Amino acid sequence: MDNTNKKIYTDEETTKISTSEDNNPEQIDIDIKNREEQTKVVTNDQILEDEGSKEEAKSLFDVKKIKIDARKVIVLSDIHSNMTAFNAILNDIKTREYDAIFCLGDLVGYYTQPNEVLNKVREIVDVCVMGNHDFALIEPEILLYSTLQEGAKIALDHNKTQVSEENKDWVSKLPMKIIVETPYSSVTLVHGDPVTIFGYIYGVTDQLFEQSINNALMQIDTDYLMVGHSHLQGEYFSDFGKVYVNPGAVGQPRDKDPRAAYAIVDLATRSHELIRVPYDIAEVKEMVIECCFPVYLADRLEVGE
Repeated sequence: MDNTNKKIYTDEETTKISTSEDNNPEQIDIDIKNREEQTKVVTNDQILEDEGSKEEAKSLFDVKKIKIDARKVIVLSDIHSNMTAFNAILNDIKTREYDAIFCLGDLVGYYTQPNEVLNKVREIVDVCVMGNHDFALIEPEILLYSTLQEGAKIALDHNKTQVSEENKDWVSKLPMKIIVETPYSSVTLVHGDPVTIFGYIYGVTDQLFEQSINNALMQIDTDYLMVGHSHLQGEYFSDFGKVYVNPGAVGQPRDKDPRAAYAIVDLATRSHELIRVPYDIAEVKEMVIECCFPVYLADRLEVGE
């Protein structure tokens, strides 16, 4: 594959902020401020400090290292309790050839079927890291929970009543960062970014996004960095040989394409398939309304924002 082929997604493609003449500058400022509110970075030290027991909690941030003989891998992220979307992805996966499934976290939050999602992930996924919503599920009293939007808190509070104690225990033991060694490539798996764990790799312009990705890639010792968190599907080949992949979100895409997203990565050839799968959004909307979640959580699915 030609490593000069760089494919990333800019803010013009993925948010309501654009440079069109129709935009109201005041509204743009509001949208940027709202984006900043959604993307507060919580550092490891802040999380540990709020938990009150640094020694006990520090193991959460230990890097897990594993070896696996896998060349072609399915990469999933940000399922967010959306079992309807997950089922559509699972049906598509049945038609594919692969050796392992990697999951980049945020299994819960936003939608209504967390236990069903967790049961299926535990059944089929080979390697999984913890996302910020997963962490907030098991540690709701810490700073991280307070950074969530109100709708996300409402959904997470509901999710906590639905998830079995066995699944909560499983989530609590998920590592936040995993280094995977394969015979073909080495991979860093993390939900957000390789340094702060739950920070965003993001930029409001194409240039800033590329800079953010390059900065993250320079922090890793592996060939690949695979992340979720932004819900923006994309790939990027750096000039210094490292590769970035975001499979997009299964349960809540934000790149203006409402279809569920995932990726297939060939670790030998460094070729990628960025896949989209349609699903029954109306079914999810009915469940959102039935559970008395904010309706905007369902509305945003229809437009992929």
